[in-house]
Amino acid sequence: MDIYRTEYPEEFGTEELAQLLLVPLSTARKLVREQNIPVTKQGRAFRFRMDDVMAWCRERQLERARLAS
Repeated sequence: MDIYRTEYPEEFGTEELAQLLLVPLSTARKLVREQNIPVTKQGRAFRFRMDDVMAWCRERQLERARLAS
């Protein structure tokens, strides 16, 4: 999954994370809790840095590839 910074804002919320990863909102929230993706809270919305999410995505892809081989 190649996602370039220019296509997305620097920071985005849980709903955008769910759409980006094609997972339910509850899964996106669980991901944040379990994977310790750094967030900042703006009002009631949590914001994520794109670099942190993409690093997690890359790790997840490598893990899947390792398990598949």
